[in-house]
Amino acid sequence: MSPEIYNLTDLSSEFYSMIRGALFFFFFYHIIIYVLNKNKVYLYYSLYSLFLCIFFFSHVHIFDNQAFYYYTDRTFQLIAVSFYFMFTREIVQTEEHIPKWDKVLLKTIPTLWVLSILLIFITIFFSKDTQIRLFLVIIFSTNFISLITLIKLCKIDKYHVKLYVFGSLAFLFLLFFTLFIFVFGLDDYFNNLGFHRMFFLYTGAFIKFIVFAILISYRYRELIEEKIRIDLAISKNKIESSELKMMTLKSQLNPHFLFNTLNSINNFILKNNVEEASDFITKFARFVRNVLNNSNQTTITLDEELTNLKIYISLEKIRTSNGFEFIEEIADNINSTTTKVPPLILQPYVENSIWHGISKNEGDKKIWLKVSEANNRLSFNIVDNGIGINKSIERDKLNLYKSVGTATESAQFRINRVFNEKNVTIERTDITHEGPFGTKVYISFPKIN
Repeated sequence: MSPEIYNLTDLSSEFYSMIRGALFFFFFYHIIIYVLNKNKVYLYYSLYSLFLCIFFFSHVHIFDNQAFYYYTDRTFQLIAVSFYFMFTREIVQTEEHIPKWDKVLLKTIPTLWVLSILLIFITIFFSKDTQIRLFLVIIFSTNFISLITLIKLCKIDKYHVKLYVFGSLAFLFLLFFTLFIFVFGLDDYFNNLGFHRMFFLYTGAFIKFIVFAILISYRYRELIEEKIRIDLAISKNKIESSELKMMTLKSQLNPHFLFNTLNSINNFILKNNVEEASDFITKFARFVRNVLNNSNQTTITLDEELTNLKIYISLEKIRTSNGFEFIEEIADNINSTTTKVPPLILQPYVENSIWHGISKNEGDKKIWLKVSEANNRLSFNIVDNGIGINKSIERDKLNLYKSVGTATESAQFRINRVFNEKNVTIERTDITHEGPFGTKVYISFPKIN
């Protein structure tokens, strides 16, 4: 191998040329990837590579470029730093992990663009030495910002963030070392040791870009896996939504209820009660329409829920012998037209009260519904004066009304699903010992704003 490759004091040697070539390759490769998938990480990384590569070319004589670089070398370096900060924000999501400091980075980027142009005018109207002095102030300031960023990112326990910190610290250390040699005039000392001061900056840049290339590949794999997880979650959610919708329809329109409803209509027709049959069919059609519409919703207004409940109750009053009394009490501090609740949650519990409670009771049959709000929570108390849970279980050992139990399970599932099973209370209590009462159902969940 040619000995010139080991001449680390000559910036035209093959060692430095290979690093410049590698940076240009990084630019070319990642700009193609950006064009293909429009991910900004690749754009900022490629532009960072490009402008640092352009700056490094100021160290070699090509087509008499020294006059051009006399004014612009530090400008390209600052522009490269600005894209480094843009890359930082995108790859480690500083806006999410360190939002307050991210605002500093966001302001630093356009400031660097302005200062990079200012350096050219400083050289034109003043001198190269003035440009260098101003550049040193700027570059030390940006390095300080970079160091604080890395310190803040060290608290984040993520592999790709750790990779970023390692690559950046390696570059930052070698950049400071290069500046130290320049500021204290140690060039001759290191030349005698066989190193140009830029050797450390070149080496730091090469290490950082290799680490960042690994980092981007790892981050891309993470994003792909995250996308797959999201797609699976969406698919699962769609399946659950479809299943929930079917559960809702099945629970609200169970075969027993449909059979008896149609049988009631048939009886009206046989008895030639045309008006009553027409009224019953109208109410039933409205009930079915509301169930179909509401089953597609995550939440509905309390007013819509109560309206559908009242239609159901009016149908059941006609079907039950001697009917029953339904007493509704809504707290004054509740606006039922704006208050949101999960859909179709009350009817299954009222149906339970009718067919497992008061239908088996002699005398007056009553169901109370009390809706209240306190401490930003909605509460529903459904109380009947039926025979109570315990006696109902004894009488219904054959479980002839299993669909009603399924309906309450479906209602409970819908409530838990809306609130992710957090802060939800659903209790059924036998209260026959408390006087003329049978069963109490208590439902409570956070108010939906």
